[in-house]
Amino acid sequence: MSRIFTTLLFSILTLLSFGQCDPINLAADNITENGAILSWDAPSASSFSVKWKISGTSGWNQATPGVYQTATNITTDTLFFDTLTSSTSYEWRVRPYGCTP
Repeated sequence: MSRIFTTLLFSILTLLSFGQCDPINLAADNITENGAILSWDAPSASSFSVKWKISGTSGWNQATPGVYQTATNITTDTLFFDTLTSSTSYEWRVRPYGCTP
């Protein structure tokens, strides 16, 4: 019985600790005609990848026209984009890697 409880407790703690990895305080600043600075906080992550897409584009599959992604394992929590299309709205998200509880 103790072994089952320990496994269950480990599973619950693993699920709860995942939330510590979720990026918070996402911000887009210094927005210009063709660029912006994106930043976020995720202190327990060691690296990230960022996806962005033209608003209204269906899904987040990088093979879809209008969906873009940085290389994985970037180690900064701030990126400057200067190749955006003017008068176009974008959505973006951050994927953390290497999180520690």
